[in-house]
Amino acid sequence: MFQIKRFLLCITLLLLVIFVHCTAFADNYTYVTPQDYGAISNDAIDDTIAFKTSIATGLPVYVPPGLYLISDTLQLQNSIIFDGKIKMTNYRKNCLEIKNKVNEKTLFIVDPDIDGGWGGAGCPINFGDNGFYIGDKGHAIAVLSSTNIAVLGGNLSNLGGDGIFLGIDTNVSDSDENYSPTNISVDGTTINNTNRLNICIEAGVNCNFRNISGYKHNNFVAGIDIEPNSARPNATINNILFNGCYIVSDGSSVSDDPISQYGLNVPGKAEPFQIDCVSVDVPHTWGSITVKNSTFVAANCFAVRCLGESNLDYFTDVLTFENCKFESNYGGFVLWGKRNIIVKDCDINLSKDAYKESTILSKADSEGKYNCEVNIDNLNYTSEGNNRLHIYQIGRITVKDSKIATLTANKCENIKVENCIQ
Repeated sequence: MFQIKRFLLCITLLLLVIFVHCTAFADNYTYVTPQDYGAISNDAIDDTIAFKTSIATGLPVYVPPGLYLISDTLQLQNSIIFDGKIKMTNYRKNCLEIKNKVNEKTLFIVDPDIDGGWGGAGCPINFGDNGFYIGDKGHAIAVLSSTNIAVLGGNLSNLGGDGIFLGIDTNVSDSDENYSPTNISVDGTTINNTNRLNICIEAGVNCNFRNISGYKHNNFVAGIDIEPNSARPNATINNILFNGCYIVSDGSSVSDDPISQYGLNVPGKAEPFQIDCVSVDVPHTWGSITVKNSTFVAANCFAVRCLGESNLDYFTDVLTFENCKFESNYGGFVLWGKRNIIVKDCDINLSKDAYKESTILSKADSEGKYNCEVNIDNLNYTSEGNNRLHIYQIGRITVKDSKIATLTANKCENIKVENCIQ
């Protein structure tokens, strides 16, 4: 009898612990749904007001299964979890936008399923007063001057702008320390059929993009574009990581100029800035950009272009490609660097139709010295058309354990080649 009472007491205590735990869990994970505020999710009635009202509660939002029509930008204040799908009825509007979030709590966007509504009759490629692309419109997810944002999974498609856009809020002053998006992570997201870019980074610090699949894009730039906002002199780009990404680009889709599109584009400074109107105190800051375990498949364009233009200060300090594959019928890559370019465990395969060489280069500093160092380790560079890899204006070059169809160098001060097959 004593053992039975003891057993029943243990069961009672266990149930009490479970009840307390579940109650605490529920309190910590209280959420609202758009249905709580009148969402219909029938692909016929606009659910924008219901979404905005649920978001305005400040609680996490859960989107149940269904198709929701949205006509205006949703300004997120807390995390949002998707089991349903959003379809924008105005492709010129951002869908999800996070502005000026500076607290330490991470805002999660989980499994976003977003159709931006772009494509087909009545949806021109270019829009806006200037007849060209508008940098802050039509994106699936726009992160502006905010910190600690995580996007997990999801599908973003048919977008008038970009899949994911990182930039600066127009209402943030240049002196504000919460300026560039910081601590942004995107993992396992698929982006397809964008008017502009799969991913655009106009400013960003400590940004990780993992397992991203990027397909059709219809702009004249790139699948991924990393370029500081030319109108905001303090725009900072530093510690950007792409890992496990698969980017497909087709330079023939919208332009007769095959050089117009790239899998990854990292240009230097924008032309409106000249060297004499950028002060030492407010330069664009370039830090490290790392691309690992990623594949770039390009048609009629370079697989990757990381291009610095007229000012050495705009070149990326440290540019790293590790365990990446590049395929193209045009050209492999163009890499401009400032201090250090690392290419390790990479494969470049150019078809017989490719007629552009691959290039690694830098510029001399104000004293005429070449300070950039290039380290190439275990590069397999094959070209059916015998396109060369050309290295130009580099202070120190080390090439080892590599197979390169044709390697040439010009205006390079220190060259070391070890265990290579040509």
